Amino acid sequence: MQYQSEITDTKTWNEDELRDLILYAKELQQENEDLRAKIIAMDAYVKNGDAKIKQLTMILKQFML
Repeated sequence: MQYQSEITDTKTWNEDELRDLILYAKELQQENEDLRAKIIAMDAYVKNGDAKIKQLTMILKQFML
């Protein structure tokens, strides 16, 4: 019978709780966007570094010939 009491004990949210929940969701969304931007920047940094390494490797191979 405990199951029936769980059904009837539904939680209702008050206005303050809903506002806090919405603000928290917005904060998480902003954090997510910031992290995505950082990942894009780091990816570009790594790709530029890889390109430099490839270019310098080709230059070194030319001097070794």
